Amino acid sequence: MEKRKLIVSYSSINTFKRCRQKWKYAYIEKLKPLVPPKARDLGKLIHACISSFYTHGDIETALDEYKKEVRTRPIFNEEVEVLIERAEKAKNIVTRYFYIYGKEDVLETELDFIFSLPTPKGNPSHTKVKGYIDRLQRDEDGRLWLVETKTTSRIPDFDRITLDEQISLYLLGALSLGLNVSGLIFDVVVTRVPSKPKLLKSGRISFAGIITDYYTAVKTIEEEGKDLSDYEEELEKLKKGSYYFKREKIYRNKEHLENIKRELYNTVRDMRNCYRDTSFIYRNPTQDCIWDCSYRDLCIAEITGGDTEAIRESDFIIERSKDGND
Repeated sequence: MEKRKLIVSYSSINTFKRCRQKWKYAYIEKLKPLVPPKARDLGKLIHACISSFYTHGDIETALDEYKKEVRTRPIFNEEVEVLIERAEKAKNIVTRYFYIYGKEDVLETELDFIFSLPTPKGNPSHTKVKGYIDRLQRDEDGRLWLVETKTTSRIPDFDRITLDEQISLYLLGALSLGLNVSGLIFDVVVTRVPSKPKLLKSGRISFAGIITDYYTAVKTIEEEGKDLSDYEEELEKLKKGSYYFKREKIYRNKEHLENIKRELYNTVRDMRNCYRDTSFIYRNPTQDCIWDCSYRDLCIAEITGGDTEAIRESDFIIERSKDGND
């Protein structure tokens, strides 16, 4: 029997590894949540604003499109207003981001790639991997770098990215596009609101006991009518190493990437088995389900014999564009 042609993405691969049942809801049943999780929605908007800055010269284009889209969602007016407020938070975050990174030499944003995944023996397979890279930029020495922006509520442990599969997949994508990149810049954006420095009775502005960033510090100093040169040391530290914006340069050697291709092939083999026989699909419940799964209520109803159809109708729509396997 001829093998099914598959086009997979990092998102589908990661979902499959996290929980096969979640993957089934998203990529077999193609259920899309009517209301995206708060963190994911904010992260997507921040990405759109950064892309808009480099393609349109402003972030307002992305913010306006988001507000327009939100008003079309089948949700209550109160929920719409909450999402509109989220746009203001994104604007604040991205404004502070570009106060540090606004003068970079960005060559392209949202680079689409698709490449054939070889078998472990190097033969052509029936699987393609697709994705898009946030942007391509050139450093002061003329070297090319991929940039992957990650939004998070706190700075992650950078040691974990040594094995991060998404980074490897994007570097493989760059190779498929013929790009000779030095590596990938892991660009972390913390979405928590920074604290404002305090004005002491002495008239001096204090940075003690708070977590802030360069933009917030500069604006506070200016608002209080102080001279920026009096706080040169504090500002220089914030400019070099803000808690809210951190970057790490990531490299992968040829052997690492070849091993990743073999592992991807094995994962796709398991995915094919699940397409053919859904008895291979099972749940992977963890405490993370509470915050990282939009299908939790449906999953609980299904396993306890609840009204799954009512949840499907009220909480989801059918999406017809998952990995090209409609």
